[in-house]
Amino acid sequence: MCETPGTAGEDGVCATSLESLVDFSVLKLGKNVQVLSTQLALVGSHASLPSKVYWQSVLPNTPMPKAVQDSLSSDETKKQEYRITGVHRINANKGVVCHKQNYAYAVFYCHEIHDAGTYMVPLVSSDGTKVNAIAACHTDASVANAFKVLKVKPGTVPICHFLASDTLLWAPNYSMYEKRL
Repeated sequence: MCETPGTAGEDGVCATSLESLVDFSVLKLGKNVQVLSTQLALVGSHASLPSKVYWQSVLPNTPMPKAVQDSLSSDETKKQEYRITGVHRINANKGVVCHKQNYAYAVFYCHEIHDAGTYMVPLVSSDGTKVNAIAACHTDASVANAFKVLKVKPGTVPICHFLASDTLLWAPNYSMYEKRL
């Protein structure tokens, strides 16, 4: 993705450092932001990264997401069926999404999103594993290929998908919801 042009109307950047990831997101949304990612509902403690100092100096009231903390590890939740136990709208009409790229070091492709509904979707698997998943629903042409595959016209129905656990959603802090698993 870093070598291809972004979607029309959406600025994007390949962030090769924590500083550039934070700076791009703050430039687009301001400092009063929240950072969300799909993650296990019960997450243990994680060792601090040296970059955490920079994060806290720029965004002192925003905890560093697990996806950033673990950006160099590849622990994945095993694949299994999940049941949706709720849907909570994140009331933001704009945001920044950062997708971890497959490089030898931490690289995120970050881009703006406009007019995409975003949601926190609690999931429970058959073995009891709980996951808070982030979902995005698009009604515009930014996912044009999905509209073609599903044989629907942009603007008629939303195309929704879950964000991977190594993908970050930055949203204005006023959109924060309270309910958790």
